Amino acid sequence: ESNTLDRINALAALYNPDFVGPVAGRASGIGERVGSISAPNAEFRASVAQFRNQVIKQITGAQMSETEATRIREQLPETTNPPLVFEARLRQTASNVNVLARRRREILGKTGVDISNLPPLPTVTLPGGLSKNDLSDLSDAELKKKLGIE
Repeated sequence: ESNTLDRINALAALYNPDFVGPVAGRASGIGERVGSISAPNAEFRASVAQFRNQVIKQITGAQMSETEATRIREQLPETTNPPLVFEARLRQTASNVNVLARRRREILGKTGVDISNLPPLPTVTLPGGLSKNDLSDLSDAELKKKLGIE
């Protein structure tokens, strides 16, 4: 989970609203294929693809049905999403990954695994000025409220 939270930070750092949207996302995809895309946009698109794959694998393991894959993909940010939708999906994914990480640690601790040596979960910084100092200290309800997710 820490790796996925780090990936969210990397993706947020590369994010530019001009790189996403129904037109911009598709145009960038064409530019990617013909070699007429800026380096920052190409890096962002690669980061989005890697992030989506990482989250899907984390949620499902290595295999999933096509129905499950479609359901999960609909929740993840895509370069063809309008900026507000991309940002909302990224916030929701950050919340989901953080809650999953916290629950896994809680379960490990309850089963007798020493979790005291695990590094703290990374700070998540999202687009739109949303910075989270330590999401791991928030309850699920507080986390959703801070991220604007109801």
